[in-house]
Amino acid sequence: YIESIRLFREHVRRLDLNTQDSARFTPELIEVYTEVAEAYSKLATSEKRFRDVANAFDEFVWEVDTEGRYTFLSNKVSEMLEYTPSELLDTFVFDMIYPEHVGYVKREFFAAVQAKRAFINLEFQRLTKNQFFVWQRTSGLPVFDQHNELIGYRGATRDISERKRYEEEIRHLAYY
Repeated sequence: YIESIRLFREHVRRLDLNTQDSARFTPELIEVYTEVAEAYSKLATSEKRFRDVANAFDEFVWEVDTEGRYTFLSNKVSEMLEYTPSELLDTFVFDMIYPEHVGYVKREFFAAVQAKRAFINLEFQRLTKNQFFVWQRTSGLPVFDQHNELIGYRGATRDISERKRYEEEIRHLAYY
């Protein structure tokens, strides 16, 4: 698809559209337009599928750049953190993390960025919009551009507050 557009562009540059060349130009333009329209339709369908799947999980799905700034959040973030996705776009992942956990999360995230690898099952507490701390577990996979350069991460975050309460209750019963 990209190659056909490049070839078409090169071909058009060689034509004199003020002469009889314009008659040859029209069918090629229609062909390229059809290819672009079909590709756009496939892309829109694929994006809708991604968003539908992202909103179907118990976790909220997210994307961040290599600095940890949110570039996408699924609607489930509203249930978990009480923020709308648009309220968190362009904010940093680290902004609302419990102070005692933020250093750990930053170290793990930036080590993953440096190594261009995934990070798995980071557990930490985060502040909700209503000022409550919830326990979360997050994992992310690296996202690369067409030149194989790391451009960010895509992953999911789950609320594990209930599991943490049970663990604390078990620990309390075991020692007290």
